Amino acid sequence: MLNSQQNSSEYYLRRSCAFGVLGEPQRTIADCEKALTLNPGSAVAYFNKGRAHYELNECEYALASFTSAIRINPEFSQAYNARGVIYAELQQNKLALSDFDESIRLEPNTSLAYANRANLYFRLGRNERALRDMNQAVRVTRNAQSFLSRATILNRLNLHEQALADCDQALDLDPNNLDAYYERGRCFLHMQRYNDAVEDLTYYLEHHPKSANAYFIRSYAYKNLQQPKECQQDLLAALALNPSLSNLLVVN
Repeated sequence: MLNSQQNSSEYYLRRSCAFGVLGEPQRTIADCEKALTLNPGSAVAYFNKGRAHYELNECEYALASFTSAIRINPEFSQAYNARGVIYAELQQNKLALSDFDESIRLEPNTSLAYANRANLYFRLGRNERALRDMNQAVRVTRNAQSFLSRATILNRLNLHEQALADCDQALDLDPNNLDAYYERGRCFLHMQRYNDAVEDLTYYLEHHPKSANAYFIRSYAYKNLQQPKECQQDLLAALALNPSLSNLLVVN
């Protein structure tokens, strides 16, 4: 019976999903390739393979895999979204927007493509469109990640009180969402609530001790609290982790 299962494309496809959950992209790719040998028309196998390649930062292979998934199944919303993410990273913005648009057209009640399109719009300076998309993402799912993504954009637009409300909502929905503590720390810093900023960023750094940005931001909170020793320690830690942050010191 086992040998019969191992000659099945579905067997390798299911196992590739398990390896994906376990964070083993090389084994995911190997099983997807076995599944495709047995069933070359499996769009899901190409999709899983693409995600694994992306996890390994092999964008060219990921792009090819997602394109194959779309060729087999032109209504594969998730594949359009995933390919759009790669196009956006490659600065191929028109192709990225086209894929995000198609993903949303095919599956209008999902938030991920709205959030990804919003981030691209923001990068292109189309702030109103970015915020509109994030508002839609929140309406569709109202989960912690959608509130957090909108908070990030609101912070960048200097709408810090609204961003703070979204961070609080994200933490109400998911108290273990560490990124929400980081983003809320940024809110507090801009709102001159420096003790609150230190508290949130300290909690974040307890779990992400190699975050140069968190040390850098907390150093400014310490500076405004007139705690020069702590400020200097954080600056040194930030620069040790990311020397390019020294350029911001010159600007500021």
